[in-house]
Amino acid sequence: VQEEIRDFLDYITHERKYSIHTIGAYSKDLAEFSSYTEESYGLKELQEITHFLIRSWLTEMLKNNIASSTVKRKVSSLKSFYKFLLKRNLIQSNPMDKVVAPKVKKSLPKFVDQVSLDELIDSIQFDASNIKSVQDRLILLVFYHTGIRRAELINLKEKDVDLLTSSLKVMGKGGKERVIPFSSELSKELRIYFDLKKKVKDSVYVFSSQKGGKLYPKYVYNVVNQFLQVVGSASQKSPHILRHSFATNLLSNGADINAIKELLG
Repeated sequence: VQEEIRDFLDYITHERKYSIHTIGAYSKDLAEFSSYTEESYGLKELQEITHFLIRSWLTEMLKNNIASSTVKRKVSSLKSFYKFLLKRNLIQSNPMDKVVAPKVKKSLPKFVDQVSLDELIDSIQFDASNIKSVQDRLILLVFYHTGIRRAELINLKEKDVDLLTSSLKVMGKGGKERVIPFSSELSKELRIYFDLKKKVKDSVYVFSSQKGGKLYPKYVYNVVNQFLQVVGSASQKSPHILRHSFATNLLSNGADINAIKELLG
């Protein structure tokens, strides 16, 4: 088995050019599997390994409280390995055809309740004459009022924001454009921000660096993370949590779930 594993790792390294992290994961998973077949059953030949043995390995891991997501990844590694073996005619049949990966429990998305977010926004101290201070606070407001993704916020241009209709256009995943309405409160904040922005920097982007270029994703994450540090109910402190919060708060206020899905894209 060791020789076939080496051939497979060589294949994904040089022919498929997988990333070093993926190769490392495959290497670890297959080494563990090989050790299990040898130590538990004394097997060293591929032809001796059956789907029953593979299932017993998975069962053993689950009994030892290995996360189902980790076990599922190991199943994926084995599937790729056996697919390679079959392609090279090193085996006649694929035992993985009879192996099913464990279901991964999906945890409910975390969110920050509306009251906590409103209190947070009201408590933010900012300098109304400082563009960075105003912009950072507005980043939080736009996430909160529109539920857009971080990438969508970074790519948002001034021409995409219509203050007359209180709506903005974003290009979502798969190149799908959608229009998102927002509150008069956000419209007022945007108007003030745009007036200030005209005086201090020139950029087509709503939110930009000092030189007018796009913001880095890490910068946006850090801004949100810093604001959410003061919210005790926020177990996770990222832009994505504000997206979940936007959806959850709309749902709590009686919005139709299909309408929410449209807004979120």
